[in-house]
Amino acid sequence: PGEAPAQTSGGGGLDNFEREILFVVASARPFVVNIEAIVGPNSEINFGRSGARGLPPRRIGSGIYVSSEGGIVTTASIVDGASSIIIRSPDGSPHEAKVIGIDRRTNIAVLSCAGTTLPAARLGDSSLAPPGARVVVVGSYPVAEPLCSFGTIVMDRGLVWGFSEVEMMQISAPVKGVNSGSAVVNSEGRVV
Repeated sequence: PGEAPAQTSGGGGLDNFEREILFVVASARPFVVNIEAIVGPNSEINFGRSGARGLPPRRIGSGIYVSSEGGIVTTASIVDGASSIIIRSPDGSPHEAKVIGIDRRTNIAVLSCAGTTLPAARLGDSSLAPPGARVVVVGSYPVAEPLCSFGTIVMDRGLVWGFSEVEMMQISAPVKGVNSGSAVVNSEGRVV
């Protein structure tokens, strides 16, 4: 009684949880890209630094590299109506991309970015990710480190506000701003 609990070697539950999150982020980082969509007529792609005065309006988000042919999946709201799109790979190198297709009903867009050689995302089976399963959201911003958050699957097949006729997986992890279009990955680093 009154004695402090003995410390165990190898760290506690939080240390193990942190290692798991870092593993998932590291495994997803190579296939997550940054997306800059220039919105406005007659705008030109700027491969320099973002935020300079006089640049046309733009939307910034993330995307998932899904095929060795340069296929990228992101949210439609980032690229819809864009006059030009810049993809930045994890090393920061810029590439031009174009929209292949948009589904506004599910807010999904597919882009093509020829000439990129990133590893494709490993896909998981979302039907094996039940409510309560942990997920990590890994996004990209034009800085050295990825943006990430974590949470759980709230509903595996629910109706999403704004897309009421579509059943989608819902998660508790915060996703906003430049994290839009990010990879949602399971504990194995697979996109669900």
